[in-house]
Formats: sequence, structure tokens, C-alpha cells
Amino acid sequence: MCGFRTAEIAMRQSALTFMPLEKRPDEPQVWNALIWSEVIHNDGACIWFRGLWARWARQEAERMDQIRKTVGLPPVT
Repeated sequence: MCGFRTAEIAMRQSALTFMPLEKRPDEPQVWNALIWSEVIHNDGACIWFRGLWARWARQEAERMDQIRKTVGLPPVT
């Protein structure tokens, strides 16, 4: 996992493709991306690993929403 700028450099240098972590429609920007080669895109382990990150991203977004509510900040738009 890396930031988008790092992924962008890696994609240019190594003919890789990136897939952003699942995002909510109200999320302003995607800051992290998982990158891998086309060879392992459909590999079961890779699919499982992406699923872990997708679940973490959803849970983290919910946690951050709760923190924002607790401290009285408006929702992210």
C-alpha cells in the first residue's frame, strides 16, 4: 500500500496498474492505493488481501465519522 504519487511513479516505471481502496461517494479524495501486476490480479490471495484493505477502509471511515461527530466537526463532503 502506498500513497497515490508513489503508485503513479511505480506504474510509470514498471507497467503496473493501481486500484484505489474502496471509497464512499462523500469522500473527497483517495489518498491510498494498492498496486500489483496484471499477472496476480485474479489470484485468490490477492483478492483476499484487497478485501482486507477494503474492510479496513470502511471501518476506518466509520471510526473517523464517529470521532468527527464526537468533537462536533461537520461530516466530510
